[in-house]
Amino acid sequence: MHGIRRIAGNLAFVASLALACPVAIAQGAGGLYVAGINFTFTQAVSQGLADNPTPGRFFVLAMPPTTADLRTLGPTADIVALRDRAIARGAQFLVCRRDVASGALDPSTLIPGVAVVWGWPSDPNAPQPNAAGLFPGERASWFPAADELTRRIRSTCAS
Repeated sequence: MHGIRRIAGNLAFVASLALACPVAIAQGAGGLYVAGINFTFTQAVSQGLADNPTPGRFFVLAMPPTTADLRTLGPTADIVALRDRAIARGAQFLVCRRDVASGALDPSTLIPGVAVVWGWPSDPNAPQPNAAGLFPGERASWFPAADELTRRIRSTCAS
């Protein structure tokens, strides 16, 4: 009888681990945080920092008007401190190429390291991604390893 209880206890423990793992993976390190749609820059970066307490890699895609917080001049001291903490923790800041192309954003005003990424183009004559899934001027290091998150970036930045 004691052996059966032990086996049942072990099975319950294994089952609890199996159920906990998807939550840990979904809420663990890494991830994509989008500022400008439903969240301010501060909210998106703060959530990224909260979800990534140890140095690692996470991605913050800034949409206008939150792209102003990535400029070298203009943001408050609090925003600059938040950006610096995020960079030290492994944040990769991203902006959409379509915002640069439309004139809504001048990349020369951005802090160093901000990546300008392509969205899915609506123009059939636009450049297409290469075999690695990268558009002209992009680097693989700018993107999450998870294809789903990269697709979300491309969809959010679609022209």
